[in-house]
Amino acid sequence: MDRVLLALMLAEILYTLLRFAKEGTLEATPFLVIGLIAAIRRILVLTAEAVDKFDLADPAFMGVLAELGLLSLMVVALALAMRLTRSEAGR
Repeated sequence: MDRVLLALMLAEILYTLLRFAKEGTLEATPFLVIGLIAAIRRILVLTAEAVDKFDLADPAFMGVLAELGLLSLMVVALALAMRLTRSEAGR
């Protein structure tokens, strides 16, 4: 599964670079999608790993919670950025 995601990300980057070479313009949406996929993937990995260390007094668990919170904010920010870039492209 990891290799499929990596292949999709590399294909998207390659397509974007080829398009930039032809047209001279660069779109932000593919990079936002890659960032969104990476953040969601990290959230899934963290939650799978945190099942074993579920102790609220453990500083490592508190670190995981902080990272999950920041990743969640990043997902929301990237999703909003994607929506804004798509609505601007429609105008």
